Amino acid sequence: MSFTSLDRRPQPRPRRLIKPLVDGLAAVLLLLLAAPWLVLITVALWLADDGPLLERDRRIGPGGRPFSLLRFRTCPEGPHGHRAEASGVRGLVRRTHLDELPQLFNVVRGDVSLVGPRASRSRDAGQDLPGELKPGLIGLTQRGDRAEEDPMTAQRYAQEWSLRLDAVIVWRALRHALRDAG
Repeated sequence: MSFTSLDRRPQPRPRRLIKPLVDGLAAVLLLLLAAPWLVLITVALWLADDGPLLERDRRIGPGGRPFSLLRFRTCPEGPHGHRAEASGVRGLVRRTHLDELPQLFNVVRGDVSLVGPRASRSRDAGQDLPGELKPGLIGLTQRGDRAEEDPMTAQRYAQEWSLRLDAVIVWRALRHALRDAG
């Protein structure tokens, strides 16, 4: 059996129900834990300049459906509308990956999962997601690799998905984020 024939095969019912439920509950819990940081970052960025606090990055989900991935705006507008390098508070928020906290709202809304293939900007890549697999905030490769994920990786993830696998991927991502911030 080829991978292309598995592309559109529906996931078993328990998996289709468990992953979104776990993602939603985990995202709400993380938002509650991160609420003080969200408020602090919002105030700090608001005081840093008068631009918008959030950016909306257009990404593609299952079936080629576009959505806006949220993040704190860390690169202020420079002269002539060009992006300036993040410095000060914005640079700190960017280096510590705290600019990605608003993406938890995308998980609660159901745009993305906590773990899965990274959300693509290309319409074609969104159609390569197997079955009902949503893109994830935490990619399937380690954060430090920065390698593009190919459809085979998404296929393998869809076939082998488990809560344990998601926990391993989250743990690796946390280790890389802490190493990057340290």
